[in-house]
Amino acid sequence: MDLNRALEKLSEAQRVCVVLCVASGLSHREAAEATGWPLGTIKSHVTRGVAALRKHLESSHVA
Repeated sequence: MDLNRALEKLSEAQRVCVVLCVASGLSHREAAEATGWPLGTIKSHVTRGVAALRKHLESSHVA
């Protein structure tokens, strides 16, 4: 439940990238091909999204 709430706090782009790369295991390049977004954009969204998830989960005393 906490993870779902944390994912909802991400921007849609960050959520898409985190789900594709972290949850589904796609490489950044595969996620870029799947979305049509530039590779650098995918990397940025994953990095920022994972950092935001960590911050939220730590503040919820989950992580």
